Amino acid sequence: MTSVLFFQQAGAYGPTGHCLVAILGYSWSSEYSKSVLDTFFPTATALCAAANWPDSIKGNPLYKQTIREHYMSDWESPEPFSFHDNQRCPQIPFDAKSCPNDHCIIRAMHKYCTKLYYQFETILPHIEMSLFNGKEKRQQLDHSSSKEFKESLMFIIHLLGDAHQPLHLCGKERGGNERIVSYNGKTIDLHSMWDTHLLSSKIEQHHQGSYEQYLLALLAQETASKYASNKHGKQQTQQHAILSLEWFVQWTSMVHCNYAPVIWNDVLSRKVFEIAHSEYEKNAFNVMDDLLIAAGHTLAQVLDEIFSLKN
Repeated sequence: MTSVLFFQQAGAYGPTGHCLVAILGYSWSSEYSKSVLDTFFPTATALCAAANWPDSIKGNPLYKQTIREHYMSDWESPEPFSFHDNQRCPQIPFDAKSCPNDHCIIRAMHKYCTKLYYQFETILPHIEMSLFNGKEKRQQLDHSSSKEFKESLMFIIHLLGDAHQPLHLCGKERGGNERIVSYNGKTIDLHSMWDTHLLSSKIEQHHQGSYEQYLLALLAQETASKYASNKHGKQQTQQHAILSLEWFVQWTSMVHCNYAPVIWNDVLSRKVFEIAHSEYEKNAFNVMDDLLIAAGHTLAQVLDEIFSLKN
């Protein structure tokens, strides 16, 4: 299924960013990874629902322990930030303060990837049978021992998206939740603005309100992205094995170092100011492109690594 057809079938997505990351990751993954994803999420609607599922179960007592897995806890970067200066780029601390009781996004991504890798080995014969026999076996697979595998997969798709929103990586002012700004005449917190409002405005202003047009634009510009596959993935695997805890710490630190300065720029020096149609908004729109592209590439890279067990 092509990426555009994926979007045409999906209809209303809900939280747009996670859907975009899921579809970009699907588009850039191997054919075998696509076939595994199709086994569990055979439609665009199903894939987008999967990408947003970890947010939907936060109120479920059975998943209470997962709430802290979407972000890093209380820590603040040294200031002033040094933009694109790797020598001064602080590594995200990984300790009891930033990751209490091992409940934080970096630990969670590593945990679910490790679980998925070993779960995949267990259910691989069933997946192969499903791929060979089609929809009937696929439905049987969905109601058997694949529940934990599917949940791990949904968490990975979701958390890799969260990790490319730098306010999930820094506890400064509760990840921007305590910093109030004005956007299009509305008073909102910085975190919400970056989660949803900026993305909606960009699509409305630059892509005629069409999610499909924005997806095509991201697919077209990904080869020119300064941050996507080369900087974010391949170079880092030379230093740390992909899917190791150190690998997750390294690339999340890079996300934070490169883009947190843009997010906090100007915001720290003012109490409340209007962001719409400002230079800040213009820079933010460009940053969102980079981050969505990087998230899609990282998701594809992670899935291909996990599912390479077949080879």
